[in-house]
Amino acid sequence: MSKLKFYLIFALFLSSIYAFAQNAETKPEPKYRSILEVGAAIQWGNFNRINELSQTYTTYAKVSNFNYQFNLSHFLHHTQKNFFFKADYFAFTQPNQKQDQTVVKVYGLGNILNIGQYIIRKPKQELAIYFGLGYIATSLRMVNDLSPTFSFYNFVVGQNRSLEVWQQASVFSMGTTFKYIPTSENPKKSYLGFTLGYGVPLDGTIWKHEGTLLAGSPNVNPLGAFFRLSVGNF
Repeated sequence: MSKLKFYLIFALFLSSIYAFAQNAETKPEPKYRSILEVGAAIQWGNFNRINELSQTYTTYAKVSNFNYQFNLSHFLHHTQKNFFFKADYFAFTQPNQKQDQTVVKVYGLGNILNIGQYIIRKPKQELAIYFGLGYIATSLRMVNDLSPTFSFYNFVVGQNRSLEVWQQASVFSMGTTFKYIPTSENPKKSYLGFTLGYGVPLDGTIWKHEGTLLAGSPNVNPLGAFFRLSVGNF
């Protein structure tokens, strides 16, 4: 009798393990998967209208159309369908431009919410297109390049000319992104990403100084075309 109880208990134990294993195997994959991505980009904006004005009426250096961009992206993609959501957070700047003892500095911040569609989705390659809407803020600062002999007195009496204006605009962006996944067999996958895109402000003529809207502001595009190299993990 004791042996029978032992066998029954042992059989129940084995069946429990088997049932647990079956449940683990058939556990459904999450509907959405989260991906974090960091990257750096080069972007070609358009500050030509500002340069036309500054070169005509002042001696300030030209604003470069070339910017560096640093990016953090959060993907949320559907595991069973070929679409995804993506939030881009980025900052950009450019090398200081100097001319006739003046310096021009540009930097900005932005975020864009995108929706995308996969065109190719293979174990080691993914190709997708996307578009989105967001917000961008750009600072343009023009200052005198201070010499080593520039004194506090010179500053107080106003010999250091300085001007800073801000552009705040809604932005539309679209692009295509490619992911190369070298470790497709590993559940924890890392990838190398390449993105080619274009962004344009929807109200690019809104420039402000100290919170005051400047009438007749020039139309520029700080974002423009961009190429981004990134790495991610999911």
